[in-house]
Amino acid sequence: MIASSTWAAMKGREALRVTWAEGDGAAESSATLAAQFRRLAAVPGKTLANSGDVETGFAAGHTKVDAVYEAPFLAHATLEPQNCVAHVRDGRCEIWGPLQMPTSGSEVVAKVLGIPRENVSIHVTRIGGGFGRRLMSDYAAEAAVLSRDAGAPVQVIWTREDDMRHDYYRPAGYHHVRAALDDRGALTTWHHHLITTSRNTYRRGPMPEDTETYGLIAPVNPDPKKQFAYDFQPTLIPNCRVEYTEAMTAVATGAWRAPSHNFNAFVIESVIDELAHAAKVDPITLRTS
Repeated sequence: MIASSTWAAMKGREALRVTWAEGDGAAESSATLAAQFRRLAAVPGKTLANSGDVETGFAAGHTKVDAVYEAPFLAHATLEPQNCVAHVRDGRCEIWGPLQMPTSGSEVVAKVLGIPRENVSIHVTRIGGGFGRRLMSDYAAEAAVLSRDAGAPVQVIWTREDDMRHDYYRPAGYHHVRAALDDRGALTTWHHHLITTSRNTYRRGPMPEDTETYGLIAPVNPDPKKQFAYDFQPTLIPNCRVEYTEAMTAVATGAWRAPSHNFNAFVIESVIDELAHAAKVDPITLRTS
């Protein structure tokens, strides 16, 4: 049944009594995820970059910081909930909607309808906030399927509750960082173990760390072609190691604003500030020395 107005659709939905089956993530909670993070942090992860001897360097450090930072799942909470208009007819589909990536959007729509991609036309409307959420075109596919089945143009408008509940969340993460300064105040050791619920795994990429490590500090790579492997920031820290471990989740994950960097940068800069505070030096001086 397709409603004749948004109000009628929402009132009809309120009248529904739905019994939902529990899925694979029924037992998952914030507590179980936190326990998984701690368990994974207790053992070494996959070494992505390594130079010097972080254990010796940390033990010999004059000023040390051993810190843990945790990042929760975050919803995009766009000002405008997901919405789209679709009209399917004569083996073609026309879309009007706020899609961040109309190219991939046309692929998604074509796939669910079983029609050639060139038969999908997309008119991009103004976007009331995207931040990575509208990279995913699920709402366009939903409108397209409904239009096909109804044999008429269809407008889909999500409620705020649906938008929050069915987001592609910023991956939750757990950072364990050990860093040390020598007696001259130079940063000599940096050991960063990152554990996240990889969005690359959610989109079925072959390497879970591909989307998670952007902006992390790493040693200079002797091979210039690999200098920015994993999008690391190469430094001259003599003892530097970066490890990654994937945490498993049933929660859908996706790009949230500046993916990965939005929290990785916060952790790195916060640890440097903690070092400066512990050494009683100006944090800007520490960064430029």
